[in-house]
Amino acid sequence: EYFDGNQELFDAYRSACMEQFPHDMREGDDASTQADLQPLRRVAHSLKSVLLTLGYRELSAQARMLEETSHAGDRAQARAQWQALRNALSQVLHAG
Repeated sequence: EYFDGNQELFDAYRSACMEQFPHDMREGDDASTQADLQPLRRVAHSLKSVLLTLGYRELSAQARMLEETSHAGDRAQARAQWQALRNALSQVLHAG
């Protein structure tokens, strides 16, 4: 959808994203552990777009909700949403 049918470009983008996801997960884990919602919001904002571009619409929606929750300042809900999103990202990584 976003690559005008260029499979090679999509595959390169997807590969780069798969390499970045573990870094995003660590950043999200750190932010969640420290209850620091600003970095968690940034991770969610980035993942929202990336996941949508890769075709993971549901996960993109989860990231959007986490972004909104983080912005609203609800630490407990943000932690729960991060864990759900993190688990889903882990499954995406393991599926390759």
